[in-house]
Amino acid sequence: MTAWSSRDRDETLTADRAADLAKILLGFSLLWMYLVWSQFLVIWYGNVSDEVRYLIPLLYGRWQRLAWTIWAARFALPFVVLLPRIGKRRAPVLVVASFVAAGFWAECFLLVTPAASGPPSTWTAIAVTAAFL
Repeated sequence: MTAWSSRDRDETLTADRAADLAKILLGFSLLWMYLVWSQFLVIWYGNVSDEVRYLIPLLYGRWQRLAWTIWAARFALPFVVLLPRIGKRRAPVLVVASFVAAGFWAECFLLVTPAASGPPSTWTAIAVTAAFL
């Protein structure tokens, strides 16, 4: 994303490089979904009691919207946009990469926050995250 926003972006991010980046991004998105699905299957059908207690709020509780948003940002959007040839251009790759990065942050947030007993989203958590950027 930094290379695309630089002044000489026409020489830095050529059409071939954008297509290669789109293929890599799509591949990692598919790998992420494969790992998440396999982890879910082991936990859910193995009835691992410690982990199922974590999955119930994600699937049916107050964290459900955020969990589905993460799934959409990290798998569904890259799959739908980057699979056709037209999605492998510069602008779609930049947009999808931004959504994947936001989904990655939201996933890290979701891994930590449900363990705390506070509200699902606080300005303090957002301010601390913004301070590190």
